[in-house]
Amino acid sequence: MKAAIFDVDGTLLDSMPVWTYFARNFLKRSGVAVREDADDVVRYMCLRETAEFFISDCGVTGTVEEVMARCNEMLEEAYFNKVMPGEGVTELLRYLRENNIPMYIATATDRYLVEAAMKRCGLDKYFDGIITCTEAGAGKTKPDIFFKAAAYMGSEPENTWIFEDALHAVTTAKAAGFKVCTVYDESEADHREELSAMSDIYVENFNQLDYSQLI
Repeated sequence: MKAAIFDVDGTLLDSMPVWTYFARNFLKRSGVAVREDADDVVRYMCLRETAEFFISDCGVTGTVEEVMARCNEMLEEAYFNKVMPGEGVTELLRYLRENNIPMYIATATDRYLVEAAMKRCGLDKYFDGIITCTEAGAGKTKPDIFFKAAAYMGSEPENTWIFEDALHAVTTAKAAGFKVCTVYDESEADHREELSAMSDIYVENFNQLDYSQLI
C-alpha cells in the first residue's frame, strides 16, 4: 500500500440511515408526488444528478443549484450534529497515518457536510484531501473519482487501497485495478456474499481488520 482512499457514508461514518429514505422524504417535503422507487433511482447518483432527476422526473421546481441546496439543508442536522464514526475507524486511520500512508476521501456527499462531520469527529487531521462525485463529474459507477484521488496522492491503482461498503463502488474500483477493503453496512446486507467474494478483504467492521494484510 502506498495510498488509501476512503468512502464516507457506511465506511467512515455510520450515516447510511440518513440516506435510506432520503429521496422520498425530499419529494414529500417538496410537495410533489412521491415515487416509491426514488431512493433506488438516486442510490448511485451524485448530488447534481439527483437534483436533475428530482426536477425532470419528479416535478420538483427550481434550478439544479437550488434543488441541490435544498437537499443539503435536509442533511445538515445529521452531519453537523449526529453521525459518528464506525467501529474501528479511528484506530485504522491512526495506524495508516503512523505508517505514513497518504489518505484521501472520495464521497458522493457534498464537501461542506463531510468537512463538518470529519472535523466534529476528529477525523479531518488524517486526510490529505476530499473529492466529491459532483466535483469529479460522475458517481461511483464510473472510476473517475478514484483515479482523481489517486492522482492527487501520486499513487497508481495497483498500490492504492479503496475502503468502501457499496456494491456498485466496489465493482467499479475492482474493474479499475484498485485493491479493495469492504466493510459491511446494513444497507448492503443483500449483497454480503457478492461483496465478500469480490473484495480483496471483507470485514464486518474495522475492528476485525488485520492491518498486516494492508502494508
